[in-house]
Amino acid sequence: KYLDFDFVLNDAPAFTYYHASNFFRRSENRDKTLLGIVIGTGINASYMNYWDFKRLNFINRFFEAGHAPFDRSGKACFCGRSGCAELYVSGKYLEELGKGDPRVVFLDDELRERYYSNLADYITSLIVTISPHEIVFGGSVSKDLDLEILKQLIEHSFPHSKIDLGISFRKDQNVLSNVKGLIGVFRSFKTMKVY
Repeated sequence: KYLDFDFVLNDAPAFTYYHASNFFRRSENRDKTLLGIVIGTGINASYMNYWDFKRLNFINRFFEAGHAPFDRSGKACFCGRSGCAELYVSGKYLEELGKGDPRVVFLDDELRERYYSNLADYITSLIVTISPHEIVFGGSVSKDLDLEILKQLIEHSFPHSKIDLGISFRKDQNVLSNVKGLIGVFRSFKTMKVY
């Protein structure tokens, strides 16, 4: 289907905006924050609070969380830096680990453990930085994620292990969430006339 508008927005903020529409509809969530993480070929994340959502403040922000440093002595990334998180936690990494078949990683204990360890370290760094109340996972890789394993690894990585972070983890496997979010942002943008 052709979308009749000229509007560009990264996948992570579009995905997060779509989920923020429901999250912030509940008044008890208006003092909380939402983190959307899209894991596909690459990885990206977007963080929103209520005012970002209402005022579309996130439109002017830079969202390239996949290029946060993960292993500075690591592999060269296409962005020109070395050791970007995307090289260790995205679908590209799963394909590399699975020797061409990313799904193999979730069937092999050793490979799965390596992937979850990397992903937990990466998400822990996001949590420490922005302290979200809810994390929503999207993208093609999310359908294979076991969020309970991931949450346990993250909780055990904190100095006071076995802590309940109070963060809700969930995943969205709807391939249209990014598009629905983009349409929602565009409609709000046109209504606000903030350009």
